[in-house]
Amino acid sequence: MDIELTNDNMEYISFVARKYCDPIKTGCGDLATATAIYYFKQRAETIEDIKMHELYLSSNEMQDSINNYNLDSYKFWLLILFLKDFTSSCFGATHVFNKVSVGETAEKIMKMLANAPFSADCEITISNGKESATINATWVEPLVLRTPIEKLKNIYPMVKVSKNNKPYHKIKFFMEKLDYFLLNYDNTYSLVNEGTKNWEFTAKILYLANLLDDYKYFSGYEDIVTVAGRTVRNKAYYIGKELKDHTKTISDTADYHKSPYCFIPDPE
Repeated sequence: MDIELTNDNMEYISFVARKYCDPIKTGCGDLATATAIYYFKQRAETIEDIKMHELYLSSNEMQDSINNYNLDSYKFWLLILFLKDFTSSCFGATHVFNKVSVGETAEKIMKMLANAPFSADCEITISNGKESATINATWVEPLVLRTPIEKLKNIYPMVKVSKNNKPYHKIKFFMEKLDYFLLNYDNTYSLVNEGTKNWEFTAKILYLANLLDDYKYFSGYEDIVTVAGRTVRNKAYYIGKELKDHTKTISDTADYHKSPYCFIPDPE
């Protein structure tokens, strides 16, 4: 798809950027907006998702909602792309990896266990998600470390050491910006929904932005296979409740300083 990045088409992005791309409140709304627009233009072709855009356009329910809210469909699609990329940029990489050998890890474990009274009352549990096994830490060396540590130091996997891009943190961040736009750009959204939030509309947008990967969030239905083997389409009534329950207690961990979309002046 050819993306038309005119100032008019990026009107919705500018509206959100003016508020959120000046995170330290410098009062430089024009510079914050210009920074966000400039970076979006560099990124637009890369972050465009043709498959999701086709789904977006082909959904009569989605397009009807956009029309009911008095929104421009193309401008709104660009806003979704912007919010998706802006969100990702504030959370960094999904996984942080560190190249550590098996032996180095085992050696660290043994040193930790050697520090009494840590090993005396410590248990280690191994789980695969379906079942688990637990042993007292004093048995780790004779039962688990049967290969000499020095030999294990020659084995170098990529060991995952942290996960800092939790999906529901990103969802909450994304929804805050989306809600700000819907509630403040035009009062039509509030009037049509009588002051409440249209969770099904939000869920569809989160799916289009690849923040939710279960199709039920877009379709509004979930397919359930019965005992008899029949597939029944059940209305997914609890979409809003699921999203609220997963996000209501999450503290915002976004780091605006990581995002090139934000205008943050150099310290004097």
